[in-house]
Amino acid sequence: MSWKSWKSCILIGLLCGGLFFISAGAVSKRVAFPSSFDESFHLSFIKEMHELPRLFVRPGELRLLDTKTHLVWTEKTNPLSHPTFYYNLTAGLVGAWDTARAIDFLRLINTIIATLAVLVAVISFRFLLADDKGFVIASVLVALTPKAAVMAGMINNDNLAYLGGAIALGGMAVFTRRPASAAAALCLGGGTAIGFLSKLPGGMLLAVLCLAYVALYFRRNPRRLTAAWPFFVVFFG
Repeated sequence: MSWKSWKSCILIGLLCGGLFFISAGAVSKRVAFPSSFDESFHLSFIKEMHELPRLFVRPGELRLLDTKTHLVWTEKTNPLSHPTFYYNLTAGLVGAWDTARAIDFLRLINTIIATLAVLVAVISFRFLLADDKGFVIASVLVALTPKAAVMAGMINNDNLAYLGGAIALGGMAVFTRRPASAAAALCLGGGTAIGFLSKLPGGMLLAVLCLAYVALYFRRNPRRLTAAWPFFVVFFG
């Protein structure tokens, strides 16, 4: 890409990322905890991993904090059945646990994760869309998607799945230009892996989309299939 294209990408990326971060930050500050997006469940899961980090949990093993103070464990069972990766990751970033401060800090972490996803998506659009108008429209739509900004201001593992999707999109962008690139395989596979580690349905959807994209590309460009062996070695290895 020319410097002019990169310059526009940087400017649009900063604008969209800034708008998204401000929107999500406003949600984080204005919406009382817990929100209607199961924040009590997610906070309880993180607190469990903060006290005893582990890779796997059995159904019915997780507890719930009380909904008034979020300080005392109750006899209720946490209904969440997601992988523990997001919860171990965020719990490790909290440090010494203070519930009020932890809530603010965890919401900030989620806002940062989702904003990174927006920035990665904008860069990906620059590679995927040759038309400047299409690039700007796609970038602005991602930055101004209402529910994405709302979720970004909350404690929710969807934000990590959002980042995984953006990385996979980046892999599609690299793959389109250099189908034999190991970087394309790393982004496609890594983004899908993050999707699975954060939320199983999200990982399954990313896997289907990535495989469909690769299959469609080689169907249209069968001569490039034999030259793309580094991609398959990395992707399936």
